[in-house]
Amino acid sequence: MPLHPIDWRTLITTYICTFLSLTFIAIRLICRRIRGERYWSFHDDIWMGLSVIPLLLRLGLIHVVIFYGTNSLSMEMAWPLEEEESMDRRILGSKSVLASRITYTAFLWCMKACILAFLSRLMSAEPKYAMAIRVIGVGLVMSFIGVTLETLLECRPFEIYSRCVKAFGQLITMGVLNIVTDLPLIILPLPLIFKSRLPLLRKVQLCLLFTVSFAVIIVTVIRIPLILNSAKMQNSRSLWASIEILASCAVANAPILNNFYFEWKNKRQGGSAQMAADDELER
Repeated sequence: MPLHPIDWRTLITTYICTFLSLTFIAIRLICRRIRGERYWSFHDDIWMGLSVIPLLLRLGLIHVVIFYGTNSLSMEMAWPLEEEESMDRRILGSKSVLASRITYTAFLWCMKACILAFLSRLMSAEPKYAMAIRVIGVGLVMSFIGVTLETLLECRPFEIYSRCVKAFGQLITMGVLNIVTDLPLIILPLPLIFKSRLPLLRKVQLCLLFTVSFAVIIVTVIRIPLILNSAKMQNSRSLWASIEILASCAVANAPILNNFYFEWKNKRQGGSAQMAADDELER
């Protein structure tokens, strides 16, 4: 029995965003298999496959948070259960908030690692790009550690779970590092596209495809003030995190799915030079 009125909007949105993200991942891996390629031959596919673990863990944790609530709720919002039982469940909900933020961070950084691994296949043959990829990779590792430490350290002492639920510092740190790590991944592939032999229209399409990552940045910028001004901060936080997860998953899969689509389209038309050029760009 839930301890408070259920926020069905957040719960349903979380399930929908998780299902759609899983759909993107499944389509990518199935198309890879149809091409006769092995998943483990591509590091970006490995990262995409691994991301399913934190994605599903977060879904279960958010379900607990929404049904059990957290100890930042006022007692008036709880259903009239036994006080000890109510407190135990709300403490479990608060603990689940902490775990869900770690899995949320893990999923987003898996998407970043996936994009970086994809760019590495395209660009690592050139020394200057290989160095940039290594620097960005180190930045991703350090930023993930930084967000995780901020998530855990802001909760000290761990017995005060309401502090974990609010965690304003973690919200800001996560948002800033999310934006800072996204920008290099957007900018890095653009010179390669400009120097390629693809038709101008295709170059524009690919530039738009990679710069669609700005959608994730926009979601991050919008969600922070909305969360801070929300009366139900944790529910709003979970809602926007689910939307950001879906956006980041779509962005990370867009280049590969776009390539699969054009390959399928050109095979139906008997093949073309553009398909060969696109395939060369991907590999």
